Amino acid sequence: MFTVLEALSHLKDPTNNNHPPGGMRQGDHSVQRTDATRPYLSQHTPLGRLDFQQQSSPFTPMSTSPPVQSHPPERAPEEATVITQVPENLIRKEVQRDRMYLLVIAGAFTGQMFHFDGQRANIGRSSNCDIVLRDNDISRVHVELEVLPDGDVLMVDKGSTNGTFVNGRKVSQAIIVDGDRIQLGLSTILKFSLHDELEEQLQRRLYQNAILDGLTQLHNRKYFDEQLATEFSFAKRHQSALSILLMDVDHFKSVNDTYGHPVGDVVLQQVAMSLQNVIRKEDLVARYGGEEFVILTRGIMPTQAAILGERIRSSIEALSIPVSGYPPLKITISIGCVTMHKQQFDTPETLLQESDDRLYMAKRNGRNQVVAER
Repeated sequence: MFTVLEALSHLKDPTNNNHPPGGMRQGDHSVQRTDATRPYLSQHTPLGRLDFQQQSSPFTPMSTSPPVQSHPPERAPEEATVITQVPENLIRKEVQRDRMYLLVIAGAFTGQMFHFDGQRANIGRSSNCDIVLRDNDISRVHVELEVLPDGDVLMVDKGSTNGTFVNGRKVSQAIIVDGDRIQLGLSTILKFSLHDELEEQLQRRLYQNAILDGLTQLHNRKYFDEQLATEFSFAKRHQSALSILLMDVDHFKSVNDTYGHPVGDVVLQQVAMSLQNVIRKEDLVARYGGEEFVILTRGIMPTQAAILGERIRSSIEALSIPVSGYPPLKITISIGCVTMHKQQFDTPETLLQESDDRLYMAKRNGRNQVVAER
């Protein structure tokens, strides 16, 4: 009979290969530790026990204490000095993740990041808020953030219509911490995060890559469509004017066929720069696809929108693009311009379709012209 005392004596002597019934059998594995830091695997085989030194894993921090040696090798004093004197500039300083951000992770502004660097900030639909989210489901002043004396961040709902939720729970006020998800209204969700400067730069690059066209560095179509929906709702609600100028480079296929696609790319880049030089800072210009561009501008009446279109047309006509082995390349552009100022459109899609119809009319009438309501 294998007694408890025999079992204890067996455990105390790891070299004991006499396994009692019910104990270790041939081929079994056990994990043992010879000292405080270096575990090894012991395998019993018909030839005896084989010991394998365990390899350190990159995911498992090993103790900084050296293994116990019965006869430590002698070492010159100067060697020890070299090892213990680590240059100060090689010491890794702890990263300070104390910059507060709100990252939109769901809704119309997904990917956009807002830096919160003051003691107090309002978030809402109103242009007077510190952080503006033009979402119809968000109240004009939806919530307020405040940094308390102890460093905690307090969020207070300001009587919003559709409520404020933190990690799925509706709240009137709450202390928010790194990683909390804040839902404002029905669809917009923000993540409260603490970042360092490198993380901030990475996030901003990711967002820019998601909303910009790689060739022209204008906003892309996805971003334009999102902004059009937002601005259309704002214009309808406030009964303000909203204009779209949809334009297309004339005979662009011939440019590619004659000079090659690299020259075609240069043409698109030159057009993009010209558009940026003409529009106001608050206007939105985007590459809509291929050789099509679009401008979204608010607060101007039909006559002003038509004048803007003519300025764009003349600026493109004035371009002279150098091409190796050819005379300077001249191009023109056709523009369809429409303004919603009497709330005569029901959806952003119908407004955009009207601008497309007028662009088609400009093409059909001979190109290099603006078709607009005057």
